[in-house]
Amino acid sequence: MRRRREDASSLELLLDTMCNTFGGVMFIAISLVVVISMVRSASRALEENVPRKLEQLQQELARLEREAAESRESVEQRRELAGLLAAGPMREELEMLAAQEAQVRRLTDRKLAQEAKSAVLRADAAVRREALAKLRPEIDGLEAKRNAAEAARRELEQKLEIIRANLDSSPAGTLHFKVLRQSSRIPWFLVVRNGRVWRVGPGKRNGRDVPEPDVEFTVSGTVVSCTLKPGAGVPALADGKISPELRRILDAVPGNRVPEFWVDPDSAKEFFTVREQLKQEKVMHGWGPALAGDRFEYHITTQATHEY
Repeated sequence: MRRRREDASSLELLLDTMCNTFGGVMFIAISLVVVISMVRSASRALEENVPRKLEQLQQELARLEREAAESRESVEQRRELAGLLAAGPMREELEMLAAQEAQVRRLTDRKLAQEAKSAVLRADAAVRREALAKLRPEIDGLEAKRNAAEAARRELEQKLEIIRANLDSSPAGTLHFKVLRQSSRIPWFLVVRNGRVWRVGPGKRNGRDVPEPDVEFTVSGTVVSCTLKPGAGVPALADGKISPELRRILDAVPGNRVPEFWVDPDSAKEFFTVREQLKQEKVMHGWGPALAGDRFEYHITTQATHEY
């Protein structure tokens, strides 16, 4: 009886050990399955979130690029307008141009920040390097355009200083001409006085460059001294537009010449109307203040390059 009880106890210990071992193996197996499932879920979630984040950042980059393009276009337009204004308005345009350039810089900085965030989301270092390499030309291009805008702003400031100096040294009531662009064509002069326009030219007469019949003249070397003939001018305006007589004069200007007006202060209002109409018609022309008195001079030249 005693031996039978010892055999039964040994069998119970063996069964208990086997059960415990099997239970431990099952627990480890189940734990591995749960861990693998969690890892796969986390990987899928990461793979799903990264493209979505990248797409959002790319959309934001596209929007910032559009804003930067609009700001650059606005900068160009304001730079062109600044060149056409007098000293006071030009100062305001320069300030607005500086504000536009600051906005471009802020947009550029925001774009660079978004690009950096996009690069950080890329897990692979090689992909990050490739993305930065693709973005580098665009960043360099924006930097170059910003530098060009800064150089243009400095150029406008220099021209503004020149205009201020001219204003300080000029008598009251003098009109001033802002340089717009350069041309190799020689001026063809017209004098605007008392709302009328006198032809000066010069034109070709017997192979010589001499003034038109609206003026009396003398020549000394390359200097031509002219005096307006009374009653020889034509009206500048008719019904608020360029008069037919002045239109015929302008149409007769040789193709290799540019009409340049000498304007008396008392005719500034009439000439402003003429100038606005010529600008709308994209007719290249120049103008400047007329000298006091009825006599004036110009130099004969065929080599100079002029600015209008």
